[in-house]
Amino acid sequence: MALELKQGLRQSQQLVLSPQIQQAIKVLTLGRQELEEMVAEELRQNPCLEEGESQQDITESNEFSTQEKIDSKEQSEAPKEEVPDIDELLSRFRELPGEESLSRDNSESEFDSPSYDRMSSDDSNLHDTLEEQLRLMHLTEYELNCAFFLLQYLDDNGFLNASLEDLSAEQKIPADDLEYALKAIQKCEPTGVGARTLQECLLLQLRQKEVQTPLAEKILRDYWKEFEKQDVAKIARATGKSADAVKEALVYIRENLDPRPARQYGNEQQQIATPDVFIFRREDKWVVSLNEDGLPRLRISAKYENLIETVTGSKKRAGEGEGKDQAQTDKNLKEFVIDNIKNARAFVKALADRNKTILRVTEVILEKQMDFFEHGPEHLKPLTLKSVAEELGLHESTISRTTSNKYVHSPQGLFELKHFFNSGMSTDGGDELANEVVKAWVAECIRGENDKKPFSDQEIADWIQTKKSVKIARRTVAKYRESLGLLPSSKRVKKF
Repeated sequence: MALELKQGLRQSQQLVLSPQIQQAIKVLTLGRQELEEMVAEELRQNPCLEEGESQQDITESNEFSTQEKIDSKEQSEAPKEEVPDIDELLSRFRELPGEESLSRDNSESEFDSPSYDRMSSDDSNLHDTLEEQLRLMHLTEYELNCAFFLLQYLDDNGFLNASLEDLSAEQKIPADDLEYALKAIQKCEPTGVGARTLQECLLLQLRQKEVQTPLAEKILRDYWKEFEKQDVAKIARATGKSADAVKEALVYIRENLDPRPARQYGNEQQQIATPDVFIFRREDKWVVSLNEDGLPRLRISAKYENLIETVTGSKKRAGEGEGKDQAQTDKNLKEFVIDNIKNARAFVKALADRNKTILRVTEVILEKQMDFFEHGPEHLKPLTLKSVAEELGLHESTISRTTSNKYVHSPQGLFELKHFFNSGMSTDGGDELANEVVKAWVAECIRGENDKKPFSDQEIADWIQTKKSVKIARRTVAKYRESLGLLPSSKRVKKF
């Protein structure tokens, strides 16, 4: 059967997001700090955008386009601000990045410098620290590249979360070369970084100590399972040492070795969360208010809007004999101003839409979680993104973007908006209970237990049934305990 090629036309519909909608989605997704940086960058780049005390005029002006403003013959009776000199504006016009400027001779303008979000900070991270140390070692370029390759598989605690055999097979790199590179990483500070297991991590740290403790090293190397259970008697019998000597070695390990060697890097360097919205009580009524501190109110610069009229008049004069060069300059200038005013209005509208959406979502959260704000965390109710989206007539993805990296300050404390969205479980009484409440109960029970005789999962379930009058299964307790990062009772016990 012969194959034949044919050409044909086909019509299809495709959803394409406009640049304005894409910008609105980006603004809605940003957290507080990123938004402040974005506002500062827009103020720096767009000369038609400026800080102002009121946004009322901006909101009203969004209802008609820039072109309608230009074509309108109605003039405001209010006195106009002084129009900037055209030559002065043209100099700024040439310097702005990403525009078709009138002259490209000045390539080293002030805007060629890196933006604020690309400038390096003084706070170093784990990878940068390790790279600096590796460069000081006597490694070949190939060995250095192998070490840099392994760095991307280190987690926030400094552990290697990958198998050297798998990496060797995937990347076609000899396993011996990766092993050599890993040993180079393990020589770096902080001591213990690059370990594949907790046992290897503690042994790396112990061997770097100036004062050697042979019994502690023997325990970690040969009796790891007994060490995990803190079984002093079994270790003493196996090593032929006294129970007191074993306890002393275990205390030394606990006080001098760090199970998370890179804890000072990564997620441990938490930034202070700034609330985006406040919930407070005033005269027996709950009030939702945006936090506008640190975010300037923006408006379109009136002098640049008035400049369009000046340029239009200049164009008429050019037709009377001022020359084609001046007419072309005025045309480019007019396009430049119109584009920047359009971008400024789109950005201001995106900010207004962001604030409005955050307020609406927070108001629904307040309505649904009133018992939480009235009585405390134990009264948190199950809530889903879908239910809030249906009530507001929005898409679930919009609610998800609105609640990500947004914080609310309330009488109960500072919480991320996502904190109020969680699934639930049904109690024997038919009530719905939020998972976060059960997690808090599990943590409360474990905090109050005896270190030498910790509660088992079944005992925690019995405690919750006795203290909170809610019956839950043992496997449910185990699931929530693991999600909290808490060990089982056999590994929480302290025998000395």
